[in-house]
Amino acid sequence: MSRSTYQDVANIIAREPEYRSHYGSADYAEYWVEDIGKALGITLGARGAIKSYDVLVNERISTRKYGWLVRAGVGAVLTNYDGSDTKPALELGAEYHYPISNQLQFSNEAILTAVLDDGDNGFNASNAMSLTYELRDNIDWENTWLLNYSESDGSEDLMTNSLKSAFRYYVSNVISLTLTAGLSKTEDHIDYDGTPQTDRNDDIDKTVQLGLTYRLK
Repeated sequence: MSRSTYQDVANIIAREPEYRSHYGSADYAEYWVEDIGKALGITLGARGAIKSYDVLVNERISTRKYGWLVRAGVGAVLTNYDGSDTKPALELGAEYHYPISNQLQFSNEAILTAVLDDGDNGFNASNAMSLTYELRDNIDWENTWLLNYSESDGSEDLMTNSLKSAFRYYVSNVISLTLTAGLSKTEDHIDYDGTPQTDRNDDIDKTVQLGLTYRLK
């Protein structure tokens, strides 16, 4: 299919809440799937309609996106822990997604937040990069690199790098099991010398987690 056809289909899939609101939760799916078939330029038979519904509703799959998005905003900190006056805040975000193949998805999301105040400026930047491989319809392998960096006047810069690898098994449409292994390292420019005033953040932290998720809706 052409790229424009993929985008037309994705647009209809993304409008599921609109179909649900217009036709009702009991009947919207038949119009939703029918319009997907029209976007493909075909008439879905009984088998195609049932399979489409199964993929769209019953299968819990990882994020599938294509394209980029940039956003920006301004705001204000109305109250702070130290009782200081209002401070202006700026936020800039960007994300990029690319489906490398039917099973492989690349995503990168970055956000920068800054608070401006004479003598007390500060900002926080984070970047999350992930590569997800769909081993089977109900098993995903997700690898993530998360970078966090914060800087403020009057304190040391802080940077944390985290690597995680997770296997996610969808037992059913509402239950999933996740096994995650991770490495994390924090750099705060404070060296550990054995005294209580220093820390051991520069050590590499290792984690293994097993999670059970139940989706209420």
